[in-house]
Amino acid sequence: MLTVPVLAGSRHKTLIKDIRIDYTKRWQQVHVGALASSYRSSPFYLYYSEMFEKTILNKYDFLLDLNMDLIREILTILKSNTTLTYTTEFIKTGNTDNDFRYNINPKLPSKYRTKPYPQVFDVKDCHPNRLSIVDLIFNAGPETVKYL
Repeated sequence: MLTVPVLAGSRHKTLIKDIRIDYTKRWQQVHVGALASSYRSSPFYLYYSEMFEKTILNKYDFLLDLNMDLIREILTILKSNTTLTYTTEFIKTGNTDNDFRYNINPKLPSKYRTKPYPQVFDVKDCHPNRLSIVDLIFNAGPETVKYL
């Protein structure tokens, strides 16, 4: 699991927009290295890796800015015309259609199921439903959207 370290004052009761990235750790090199190690032999790694590396190696002050740029890169790859916007207040769940904020929790099994897709290492105990969009992009390339 790859994580981005944050500065100590950015942990509890801090607005998401104010969480600052901690650059005293070598997380950028670890992330780029992990992507290369995991996906270098995947069919679309060379095609998409530079885009991810450029974003990861950029220096952002705030975690939200890094996340938003990574999401924009993914939407570009998916050829999605989705517009990202920020909210000015917290909207409680159940008040809007298509609210998926609490559908994904790393501590709970996901109900979301994907169609199996080709992978470089077809491991019996590896479940595509527990993998990331990056895994799907590097393995399926332009066909990624067909698996979502």
